[in-house]
Amino acid sequence: MVASSAGASADNIAPGTPVTLNVNGGTLGTGASWKWYTTSCGGTSIGSGSSLIVTPQITTTYFVRAEGVCNSTACVSVTVTLIPSVICQAPTSVNSSAGVTVCSGTSTTLSLVGGILPTGGVWRWYKGGCGLGTVQVQGPEFR
Repeated sequence: MVASSAGASADNIAPGTPVTLNVNGGTLGTGASWKWYTTSCGGTSIGSGSSLIVTPQITTTYFVRAEGVCNSTACVSVTVTLIPSVICQAPTSVNSSAGVTVCSGTSTTLSLVGGILPTGGVWRWYKGGCGLGTVQVQGPEFR
């Protein structure tokens, strides 16, 4: 009898995170086993059994069906969605409130133009070079 559904132990995961796929419901006939595929049902075989551990690198739909000596059941599928590991784009430029020339002893506000950060990311301004020295401030502006 065909499985009622297929499930995954996790979704919205980072690439390479192990996930357990499970068959829900259904029964196997004599000599039958659960077969797992990617691409399509009967496509690229990735294993067998009522559960299977996978480590997807991209969002992937998995298919499972019971296959026996006499016949195969219809497929059920489950999709494991991956979150982008990093969505980041560098700023296109930095603006200064004082213009191009900043004289010693004067202050200016530097601000980023453009750029995209991943969720939870922050811009960090450094004194002495990018990633060097002490973080002076976090945010899209430095005063």
